[in-house]
Amino acid sequence: MSSITEIVFGDYMNYEIKNSNTLRNNKIIKFDMLLSICDLSNINNYIVSYNDEFYNLINNESIYDIKSKYSIKEILDELETSFKNNDKICIWSDHNKIDSYLMLLCVCSYAIKYKCDLYVLFVDEFNDDYFSPKSIKNNEFNKYEHKLTIQEIRKYSNEWQKIVNDNSNLRIIKDNKVVSVSLDYYDSIILKKLQECGEIKTVKFVAILLQSIYLYDTVLIYLVDRLIRQGKVIYVNKEEKLWNSIIKINDLSLKR
Repeated sequence: MSSITEIVFGDYMNYEIKNSNTLRNNKIIKFDMLLSICDLSNINNYIVSYNDEFYNLINNESIYDIKSKYSIKEILDELETSFKNNDKICIWSDHNKIDSYLMLLCVCSYAIKYKCDLYVLFVDEFNDDYFSPKSIKNNEFNKYEHKLTIQEIRKYSNEWQKIVNDNSNLRIIKDNKVVSVSLDYYDSIILKKLQECGEIKTVKFVAILLQSIYLYDTVLIYLVDRLIRQGKVIYVNKEEKLWNSIIKINDLSLKR
């Protein structure tokens, strides 16, 4: 019987798999980098990187342990081993979460040259009986596992190649598709929401934005920080960390 490799994005899903009675003994490959905002221009050399503004902000906020550049070679080497061992490979993704969805596309772009058993589980398709992956019973997984056909792998691979070629500053999911956009794409939505909120702590404001903008919280605080540097958002009470600061819309910017 072949082994199983679980491919996950981020610490939460990694924790879920490791603490699942059913899945804990499987090999886990974890993606950490935010592909939604990474520069992909050097990916042929297995390097993805953040722009300096984003990296400096998040590093200063000390929210997560991040690096300015990531080598994905180790991940790809692990993937190649699983491919060559004919492992069953399960990708944990989400139609609504851009970084885990981009992970799916990226994996497919490397899987295309192998004959492999590649499955995807979309977490957003779980019903209300399962509040987390670790709560799913062993005999229930087949309800959510979808084995990718070669045509589907090729489609996802082509989609990834287009994203790499575009190499935009930001990638989002819109109308169930990955779309390359500029960093100011959400500016009007953020400003309108902040105008509605009035004076508000940044961490609370980001939590509100997360209800309608499906990006990672660090990406959203970066978009808010850009608006501060542009003078469209101002501090009411500036703390050492932007997360802890109170902000509001700059009323003067609305009159421009």
